Amino acid sequence: MSFFHPFFNKPRTVLLGVIILISIGGYVYMANRIVGETEIIEVWPGAYGYENLTTTAGGFPTEKPSSAPITELFYSKHHKPIEYYTSRFFTDTEVENIENIRGVAVVKGLMYESMWSPDTPKWVAHETWMAQNRWNRSLNSEEPRDISFIESMEASGETMNITGLEYYLSIQEGRFGFNILGIETDKLKGVDSWFNNVKDGRFLDPGENGAIVISSLVSEELGLSIGDVINVPIGGIKEFDETAGTTVDTRTLYTFTVVGLIDGGIEEDAVVDYDFLLEALRKDAGEMSSVLPLYNRLVVKANSQDKVDMIKDLIKTDYPDSAILIRGKMSLQGFFR
Repeated sequence: MSFFHPFFNKPRTVLLGVIILISIGGYVYMANRIVGETEIIEVWPGAYGYENLTTTAGGFPTEKPSSAPITELFYSKHHKPIEYYTSRFFTDTEVENIENIRGVAVVKGLMYESMWSPDTPKWVAHETWMAQNRWNRSLNSEEPRDISFIESMEASGETMNITGLEYYLSIQEGRFGFNILGIETDKLKGVDSWFNNVKDGRFLDPGENGAIVISSLVSEELGLSIGDVINVPIGGIKEFDETAGTTVDTRTLYTFTVVGLIDGGIEEDAVVDYDFLLEALRKDAGEMSSVLPLYNRLVVKANSQDKVDMIKDLIKTDYPDSAILIRGKMSLQGFFR
């Protein structure tokens, strides 16, 4: 699941690993040229499940993602340090290193976690039921992050003589956490992956602003349909100021029209244009935005299935902490554009 309690917005030691999901595509030979399908390699810079950027509870990086010493600190508009709980990101230079591998093209992306308080009728009526569902999914999960989440809630509840679930429900405040993937929509010709596998409506046009594609789970849980208009916070933080005795909310709301639904499995995901997301984050960061752009999702397009293992090995050699998923396919006619 993709919902993160603030407990997870802290640095932690996580298990690094490689996740490889193999999908086999067929060859069709015509005039000695492959015109069938080949593989899409998705690369995440850090350990699986812990690399989303978030700023609603803190989340701009405190250092540039390299071996260089800390050079820049980010602060929220409320003048408090913003925490950074992800492992690392790719920079433009690191992406160029991957692009220099012969036979590949790279589509850059950034996964950002937004903590949202939707006002849709279904959400208002069923938020407790939905929180219960999230709890049950975590309770039945074997993912380390879900196990840690349950343990932390139970420990907090024990101090108040209530159950972990009762404590979890008490701190929800109507929040809905979902992941927004900003992807280079102008470079997706021929790419068929989870984020553009539209089951209803349409995908984003290249460079389109003000439009969003959501997963079926987001649609179901919030009661959203194609054509609905939503306001989603990006950047900033929402926190209680103990000195002033009031809640400070520095987030910026952006208006989107839902144009399509993707499968998304059990994930609360959404997709927007990368340049739009980048500019929204730059606006929030202000003078401290020089650390951007950053990327934590790369879609590497291989021009031959035979090269997939070689490309994977080269990326792992240079970036051993990266997680590599081989999932999705692309048309070679789309690659050779």
